Amino acid sequence: HRPDVAIVWTGAWEVRNWRSERRAATEWLGSPAHDQRVRARLAAALDVFAQRGVPVVWLTAPAYAIGLEEAAERRPQDLAASYPGRAQRFHELLAAEDAARPDVQLVDLAGYLATRPGAEPGGALRHDGVHLSAQVSHEIADVWLGDELEAAFAALGVSQR
Repeated sequence: HRPDVAIVWTGAWEVRNWRSERRAATEWLGSPAHDQRVRARLAAALDVFAQRGVPVVWLTAPAYAIGLEEAAERRPQDLAASYPGRAQRFHELLAAEDAARPDVQLVDLAGYLATRPGAEPGGALRHDGVHLSAQVSHEIADVWLGDELEAAFAALGVSQR
């Protein structure tokens, strides 16, 4: 199967702290070594699509507040995804990759959500600080996303059947 376009939306796992078995120290977005590894992973993922001739539309993700409902059950590296600026730093690294690739378009879902009352972490539309409510999910699909995807597809030269 060869898709006409890939739509990617990453989540909280990309902005949490990481510690591999090979490296004893915990790493996080904003530290130069980790930023370099994240950028390399983004490039590798986008290379897979590029090698297959599949353009990519990447949706930005909102900030998170992990553990609002069950903080006692969360590990510190998971809760770290809620630190201010984590999602924004990921977007900066993604934008740097996007700028170097004509076959990638970013769609600012995070920016759209920032305009919606209740869509902030812990708000009525994201009660657990991570997941979107059915209400805002339907709104995104019905009111906003279609036009954004059409614009991104046009910029990528993807025909809309």
